[in-house]
Amino acid sequence: MTGCHGSVTSGGQARAMRMDPDMPADLRACGALIDAMPDPALLVSAERRILLANPAARELFAAPLVGALASACLR
Repeated sequence: MTGCHGSVTSGGQARAMRMDPDMPADLRACGALIDAMPDPALLVSAERRILLANPAARELFAAPLVGALASACLR
């Protein structure tokens, strides 16, 4: 999927959440909740960048998502 990029762990999987110090604490706290959801889930910023992607979303898209523009990944 062209245009999708984000942080990648050493195992090659995109992380659910980039620990961005500028991200509000309440959004960082959403990481555990998003990860626990069985269905694919993304949290997208007002700037249309993917902030969080749970394991089901990472499996569905098979591409790093965190940090990518949502429009580039959801075509």
